[in-house]
Amino acid sequence: MRVLGTYTIKIKTYSAKDLGVEGEYDGITFNLYQKVFFLFLIPTWPIDSYWKIKKNNTSESFISDPELRTKLNLIELKRKPPFWAYIGTILLSTPILLLIGFLIMNLAGDFLNERQKKNKIKENTAIAISRINNPAVNDLYEIRKIRIEEKKNNLGKVVGHDQKWDGDHNYKLIRFSKDSLFLRKEKKIFGSELVNTISAPKSELVELAKNYIPFKLSKEDMDGDSKPKNLYRIRKVERNEE
Repeated sequence: MRVLGTYTIKIKTYSAKDLGVEGEYDGITFNLYQKVFFLFLIPTWPIDSYWKIKKNNTSESFISDPELRTKLNLIELKRKPPFWAYIGTILLSTPILLLIGFLIMNLAGDFLNERQKKNKIKENTAIAISRINNPAVNDLYEIRKIRIEEKKNNLGKVVGHDQKWDGDHNYKLIRFSKDSLFLRKEKKIFGSELVNTISAPKSELVELAKNYIPFKLSKEDMDGDSKPKNLYRIRKVERNEE
């Protein structure tokens, strides 16, 4: 069985009347053939098409004149290759197209999820800033800690820093003044221990809601080292609206 190759199939037979040349060409049969490339005998791609002109009921070929040949060429040009000539190509390309479609859907899904995540962070930040500036007792602050760790090469030289999540902590607003807020640790969600109380100006807490920044919330933040060891951010401020 041949794996690759070509073969020819007759796709249509015309009479002189079909072509509008009855009279002079009565008794002549016009056969249109399609040549295709095949893969495992499955037609994969059309290559060429051509005519075979014969006298009826004989195998004798008929030599056409230039006028008839022009008419036949026009019919051949207007006719599209048959659909079945592409079956192999369709079969081969379908898995690839499905894979591309799957990848596009995944990328689109990841993009939408990332966009939704960013929008949620923006929304939480806007709400947090609003509630810092317009506080209410018992507001619950969720603060995330990021630990800064040095990266060293084989010689022990610091070549960079890694930032690793090191816990989320809840603080409850117990009282406030015009410019400052006083928070008390409610519970540790996960991570290392932080100070039990926070007393800070609203302006500092607003910055803490906007970005991850150094803030004195653990003992190692207060050891006098000028290099910050941790970063913090207020992820959200929840309020009981009842």
